Amino acid sequence: SRLLLDSSIDVPNMIATLSELVEQANGYHGRVFIVDDDRLLAEHYALVLNSVGIETRIMQNVRNIVHELLSFQPDLVLMDIYMPDYSGTELAGVLRQYQSLKRLPIVFLSSEANKFLQIKAMAQGADDFLTKPIADAELAQAIKVRLRRSLQIRQLIEKDGLTALIKHSAIKEVAALELERAERSGKPLSVVMLDIDFFKSVNDRYGHATGDIVITALATMLRKRIRKTDKAGRYGGEEFMLVLPDCSSEQARQLTAQILQAFRQLQFSAAEQLFQCSFSAGVASTSDSSYANADLLIAAADTALYQAKQAGRDRVC
Repeated sequence: SRLLLDSSIDVPNMIATLSELVEQANGYHGRVFIVDDDRLLAEHYALVLNSVGIETRIMQNVRNIVHELLSFQPDLVLMDIYMPDYSGTELAGVLRQYQSLKRLPIVFLSSEANKFLQIKAMAQGADDFLTKPIADAELAQAIKVRLRRSLQIRQLIEKDGLTALIKHSAIKEVAALELERAERSGKPLSVVMLDIDFFKSVNDRYGHATGDIVITALATMLRKRIRKTDKAGRYGGEEFMLVLPDCSSEQARQLTAQILQAFRQLQFSAAEQLFQCSFSAGVASTSDSSYANADLLIAAADTALYQAKQAGRDRVC
């Protein structure tokens, strides 16, 4: 494959737009976690939202709400306020104590009509309030609008403008979240650190615009070749990180080697010259060792990346 550079193209804006269009084309409308003690009513809400393409999960056990949320990873929580064991405001307060759940939108859906009490309830950690009874069409539209806005804001906060991959801080949060899930499930988690070889020479010789093309090409390749459950992030500059749940170190190494082989074959064009690039990568996995936290797992992958560079680059260690 050959990638040509047109200096008139706004690469970051083009990548961000294409990423948004791809998500729309794939039919992703968001995930909603429903918390209501009335099982039949919760199932009805789920059917209404499913009918407009929104994926849902109904809370099974309020005592396991954090575990269920971390497992489902919703884009919004739809929660009743008045429930027999715990109130919605109490649960919202609990959720806001978890770093990974602080930005999760919570919408109360309740028969409470008193505006003062609604505002007071929202002050406990919710973002919006819908009043029962609510027509099915109104519920679907209200949640669609809030999901769309939530996803747009998350895109701006978490996604890198050039590559549309997850930003440094956000991909570290993903690694921490997945390590928690891996410890509970007993399944392996692998982290891969990648760094484009001799990238400074590319910038110096062909210019930063061409360097951006190389970075976006690798980012696009990463998105296309990982599973839906995997996450790819731009760790900084020309460095990337993959978070691969339920993936052993050998599986991670094989996947990374396949991506490296494909990346080597790309031909870039600038100033009427053709050139190719490679990357070095390091893999660390809970299938080989235990890690007290995500920072240690990432550090192990970074050490393996350093070993790949020391061994001559263009390889996976």
